[in-house]
Amino acid sequence: MLSVRALNRALLERQWLSGRVRKAVPEYDNAFIAHADRARIVAPADLPAMRAENGFLSPFLVDGFVRGTWRVARRREAVTLELRPTRRLAAPERVALEEEGLRLLAFLSPESRARDVRVVRA
Repeated sequence: MLSVRALNRALLERQWLSGRVRKAVPEYDNAFIAHADRARIVAPADLPAMRAENGFLSPFLVDGFVRGTWRVARRREAVTLELRPTRRLAAPERVALEEEGLRLLAFLSPESRARDVRVVRA
């Protein structure tokens, strides 16, 4: 299992710095939790969907704004990235998130034989 620091570094190198508009932000990422005013990256109406019992869920960004949460589900030799958008995704956004999600899963779980990205309705 990767540390949060290693995951952050990999995500920054592969997504943020490459100029892509999508980013899976790890749990406890400073961009999301370290600011009292999160309005610069999340709409106030979407903030309740980000909250978990003991903090926040891992958000994903589209064009620099939180658009939903993500989690990895593992079963035997398969791994699935579940995306829970807070609002409807445009078709190009969905395709781009699915492509990026498959790359993220290949990085997180190179030993998995099957990888899938699912968009789950809230």
